[in-house]
Amino acid sequence: MKNGVILYVKNEDRLNKSVFKLSRNDDVFNKDESKEIFYLTQEFNKNGFIVYLSNFENVNETTLCHKNVYDTNKKSYYDLNIDFINDNIAVIFPRMLGSIEKQRDRIYTFFQNLKLHFKGFVINHPDTVIYGLKKIYLRDLAKHHINVPHTDIYGTDLSYKCIKDKYCDKTYIIKPLTGELGNSVELLSNISQEFLDHKKDKVGGWIIQPFYETIWLGERQYLYVDNKLIYGYLKGYRNDDKNTTKLPRLKNISFQKEFEIRQSDIELCQKTLSVLNTKLNYYTYICRFDIIDDLKGCPMILECELINPSFRSWYIQLVAKEIVEFIVRKIS
Repeated sequence: MKNGVILYVKNEDRLNKSVFKLSRNDDVFNKDESKEIFYLTQEFNKNGFIVYLSNFENVNETTLCHKNVYDTNKKSYYDLNIDFINDNIAVIFPRMLGSIEKQRDRIYTFFQNLKLHFKGFVINHPDTVIYGLKKIYLRDLAKHHINVPHTDIYGTDLSYKCIKDKYCDKTYIIKPLTGELGNSVELLSNISQEFLDHKKDKVGGWIIQPFYETIWLGERQYLYVDNKLIYGYLKGYRNDDKNTTKLPRLKNISFQKEFEIRQSDIELCQKTLSVLNTKLNYYTYICRFDIIDDLKGCPMILECELINPSFRSWYIQLVAKEIVEFIVRKIS
C-alpha cells in the first residue's frame, strides 16, 4: 500500500531549515523554521506515512517531476518522477507554493496535470483549487444567495477611462481577479492607466467592489477541515495616521486569538460550504472563510481561501492532527 506524502516548503532555504529542524526534533523554533512542516510530519509519521519535502521552485509543472526532494525517512535527497510518485505517493498536499499572483500560469498547469496524471489524493482537489484561483466564485456564490460584496469582473484590458466613467461617484477598490486579494489592492482614486498597464500581465483580470468601512472592525477568519470548524480568530487592521494608504495592509495587521465567534458567521460558513460542495460540485476539504459585516451589520463572505489557507501558529498542532485524521479517514 502506498504511504508517501509530499509536503511543500516555501523555498529552498526554508526547505533546508525544515530539514535541520526535523533533525533536532526539539520544541524550539528558530527563525524561518516551519511549525507547520514539523507538526504535520510528526502526525503523518505517527500514522505510518513517509513524508517527502519539496518546494515548488523545483517542480516541473508539466511533467510533475520533483527535483531535490527530501525523504524524511531515509534522510536523503532524491529526484521523483511521475512513475515513482504514482507508485509510492498516496497524498499530495500542495500548500506554501509561493505567490499566486507571480506564478498563476505555473500553478494552473501544475494542478491540471495533477488531475490528469497523479493517481493519489490531492488536498484540495485540483478542480477546487483551479476554481479558487479566480474570484469569479464570488459571483457564483451570490447566485446561490450567499452574502458577498457586489463584485464587477473585468479582463486585463480594463481601461482607466472606463473606471472613471462608471465609478466616479463612490469609493470603490480594485483587486486582482487571480492571486491573493491583499496583493495589488488599491482604492480607485489612487490608481492610473499606468498602474493598470504595469499589472496587466500579472493579475489575470480585475474585480471592482465597494469599499466597506466595516473592514476596520476586523476580519473574522474561520478555518474548516472536512466541513468541521477547527478555529476562528480576528484579523485586525490599524487605521491611523501611519497608515497613509487608508487601506488594510500587511504591515498594519494584528491577530486576536480570543474573540467571540458569532453563530451567524458559522451559519454563513456552513451554507457556503454546502453551496461549494453540492451546488457547484467543488468539494472543499480545507478552506478559510474571511468575513466582515456589510452595511446592515450582517456577516458577508469577503473571500474563500481554497488554495493557501494560512494556519495560525497557535493552533498548528491541532490543525496538523485534524488534517492527518481526515486524510486517514479519506484514503482508508
